[in-house]
Amino acid sequence: MSQDFSKKTSLPFRKLHVPEETIRRNQLIGGPLPQVKFITIHNTAEPFSAVSEQDRVAGREAGKPVSFHYAVDEREAVELIAPVFACHHAGDGSGSGNAASLAIEICRSACREERPGLYEAAESNGVLLAAYLLAHYGLPLSALKKHQDWSGKFCPHRILENDAWNAFVGRVGEAMVSPAELIPGEGSGAAELGAMLVPGDPSWCIALNGGLRFQDCASLKAALPAGTVLLVSAWEEREPAFWRSLLKALRAAGIKISGFYVPVTGASPWLRQDISHFAEGALV
Repeated sequence: MSQDFSKKTSLPFRKLHVPEETIRRNQLIGGPLPQVKFITIHNTAEPFSAVSEQDRVAGREAGKPVSFHYAVDEREAVELIAPVFACHHAGDGSGSGNAASLAIEICRSACREERPGLYEAAESNGVLLAAYLLAHYGLPLSALKKHQDWSGKFCPHRILENDAWNAFVGRVGEAMVSPAELIPGEGSGAAELGAMLVPGDPSWCIALNGGLRFQDCASLKAALPAGTVLLVSAWEEREPAFWRSLLKALRAAGIKISGFYVPVTGASPWLRQDISHFAEGALV
């Protein structure tokens, strides 16, 4: 059930801008954004926090220009790219989605029953951030758009799955009456390090922020600061035995895992399950 943010008057906010060298190398921005005309809502389709989303964008390989201005989770909003720059987020090339809108990525959208309330709280904070930005730029509620409006992509997927876009817009409209204040500072809560599980040689590869990649547990363990907890996300479909063996190997190496998200065979491409809590041999 969604948390009640109806009386919330502030939202922790901080700037963690993607390094300029990364922007230049990956062409994450499409030039100046002379006028903000729209606010575009996305879902990350990942379980990661807002800070981990910054890590992912900052660590993108050359030639992957996808980026966004803001990420918001259950604790805080993070500005990744200054709103004076256009970002490649809407899938419409040089159209108004990329060239005239600010992008808000609502995090934790891969989190469902196994981590109850995380996405719902992130979405509520997304309402507050959208209302603040619309009011700040003097934009009407009609300037609030979804990614789907620009390119047809099924995004923000959690909101669309629930046929809840109109309800989301209504909540933003209510919040615009007295927009929340953005308060500098970190949101409270335990920190996690997001890790992408990607196809590798010979069988798997974990990619961390900054573009670091590891193909064996010992090297990964050695590179992690003491006390680090990994939240792992995978998109490639594999047999349950593969996930079971890899999860077991990571834990045997002393790597703490808070979540291990994998595709659900035959299900929607947006649906993944966290198998980290399953007993050995019970993965399905």
